[in-house]
Amino acid sequence: MSEFEVKINNRVVHKTKNNLKWIVKYCIPYLTNDDLNELNEYIAKLKIHREKKEVESKIEVEKHSWPYPDTKKETLNVDN
Repeated sequence: MSEFEVKINNRVVHKTKNNLKWIVKYCIPYLTNDDLNELNEYIAKLKIHREKKEVESKIEVEKHSWPYPDTKKETLNVDN
């Protein structure tokens, strides 16, 4: 990722989640419709990417959670 610094009234704005959301909300009215469409497409792609990574992560967690797949054994039903 690239480094950036945001200044408002010559003061550096700390890169917290809430500050970044505020900056985006503040800037959106100045964007053109084409800019908004481009931003919307980027956000949609980002959400799809995150959903795929979340699914992959859940699979990895299951692979490495106890009982491990290679140690699972079928339980036998034995009637006595």
